Amino acid sequence: MGRKRTHFISQLHKDIEEKWMAELIAGVLIILLVVASFLNGHAGWESMCPIVVVNGCEAQTPEEHLLTELNLAVDSYINVGQMIKTAPYYTNETALATVIQYDAVIEAAAEKYGVDKAMVQSVLFQELRFYGMEDPVADLYVRASYQYGHRQEEHGKPQNMSLCRLDSSTGMGQVFAKTAIKAHSWKYNTAYNPDNWEDLEMFWMYLQEDEQNIDTVALVLAHTMSEQEVSGELSLAETEAVMARYNGTGVWGAKYGQVTIQYYQAFVEYNQMD
Repeated sequence: MGRKRTHFISQLHKDIEEKWMAELIAGVLIILLVVASFLNGHAGWESMCPIVVVNGCEAQTPEEHLLTELNLAVDSYINVGQMIKTAPYYTNETALATVIQYDAVIEAAAEKYGVDKAMVQSVLFQELRFYGMEDPVADLYVRASYQYGHRQEEHGKPQNMSLCRLDSSTGMGQVFAKTAIKAHSWKYNTAYNPDNWEDLEMFWMYLQEDEQNIDTVALVLAHTMSEQEVSGELSLAETEAVMARYNGTGVWGAKYGQVTIQYYQAFVEYNQMD
């Protein structure tokens, strides 16, 4: 018995070492990919923003001016921890390029739910730019939990979901399935249950598609406006409050509102030039 236990522990340590080495190698590859992506992203960005010459002098394009304003806002918000955890993913440039890529989808969603297009753009830019290492990990945990639930169901075994993670902020706009269900019920008078894991799964999977996620971001903002009893053309203070609530409450919600209102003003100006 003792020999078997020793062998098991030894094998466990070996497995952990192998996993650690695999993660280390993966980390190095990610860094290399980030550098390559950064260089390619800059090259792509420059091709998107041709230089305009005015009176013999180079002038910023609308996209470059927008990026300058967004850079200032991000610099006022980001901390060292966020710099580290977001490093493998989006830069200011690539986050903005993605928002611009989905311009037509964003405009359609904003019009559909009666929210300001710049508000949707601002939330999406923030969520893309600050997508961090913990986000895909949370998504994997949720996906594994759903798979466990279905396996138990298939074998006629009880589903003990108490140790499972059944929801995470996911997709381009980092929307929780529970939040999406509440907004959907408000808009369409449906009876999906945010406490039912299979209803959560259906909405969570729906949020994996970019265009559907963007549509839901606009819907959640519209729901938040309704909850805060504001409509039509909002003041800057009202807009900031709505975007803050999109993220949550408390200190971090307030910080979220403070940075996204800066994005909002930059996007409003950009949209007027477009």
